[in-house]
Parts: sequence; C-alpha cells; structure tokens
Amino acid sequence: LVNRGAERWDWDSFFVFSKGVFDRRPIVPVLGNHEYQSADPILYLAQFALLRNGPKTIPPERAYAFEYSNAKFIILDSNLDAAKQTAWLEKELANTKAMWKFVSYHHPAYSSGGNRDNVDVRKLWTPIFDKFHVDLALQYAKAVVAKKIPACKWVRLACKRHVTDLAKAKTKAFAYRFD
Repeated sequence: LVNRGAERWDWDSFFVFSKGVFDRRPIVPVLGNHEYQSADPILYLAQFALLRNGPKTIPPERAYAFEYSNAKFIILDSNLDAAKQTAWLEKELANTKAMWKFVSYHHPAYSSGGNRDNVDVRKLWTPIFDKFHVDLALQYAKAVVAKKIPACKWVRLACKRHVTDLAKAKTKAFAYRFD
C-alpha cells in the first residue's frame, strides 16, 4: 500500500492522494513487505479496523475473511509463515457456499524473476486454490482470453501470455523452472 510503512507521512500521503476513492469505496487491504518496515506493521494496523477472524496461529488482523453477496474474500499475509495459515485457508474455502472465491496476498507464488518466487505459497496454498476452484488470475486470464470477460487489448495480451507460459511450463523445453 505504501513505500515506507513505518513512516506516518507516507500513510498520510496515501489517504490524501486517494481522496475521492477510499472515502467513497471500501478498501480491502493486504499486508506487503513495506508495511513491515519496522518489523511489525503498527501503522498499517492503526489505519484500518480489520476483521479479527483469521487463523489463531498468527497475530490478529494480518489475515481475515468475509463474504459479500455471493463472493468469498480471503486475505492472507505472505510475509508470515504460510504453513501457519494453511489449515485456516482450507477450512474457510471448505465451509463457504459462495460461488466466487477470491484470495489475496502480497508475494507471488510464481514470478518472472526467479528470486521473487514464494515457494511456500506455491507448495502450500496453490493446491488448495485448485482443490476449491478459487477464482484468481488463472481462471480470470483464461476467461479474458476466451472473451468471456471484457478487457482492453493490453489486458487480453497479458492474460494470453500468462496462459501460454503456464502451458509451456509443463514441457521440458520451457526456459524457466519454478521449483
């Protein structure tokens, strides 16, 4: 959300420059590494009144979940140990009847830069996403490419490349390895 999570002026700038957006629309924040600038996201937690229904194995307000209409939203903290959130994530997805399931977290399971991959997220969370048919980038990308979801030319091209790369990743000729 901000570049310097331990500095008040950065949070003030975030909200000042978001006037007209966040004062009229809900924000569902996700912790990133910049919010942990001072080892604990103190100012992040001070800015938001978040649900405290996340896993008991991590501090409150780091991960949380809610339903809105026919959608389930799950927010995870990929700065913390993924294993400590995995059982809770699976339980949340198993117990929802929502048609749409959205999960958000900061660090990518797969990255175009090999040193930016999050192996724990990929090994622990992505099988759960698949098991419970979470509607994330992969399904979104396929729907955009199939023109089921309207998108501009550049979003369609990015989604097409993503889907193509995922298909190529299953072959030995693919230049990158994710494990």
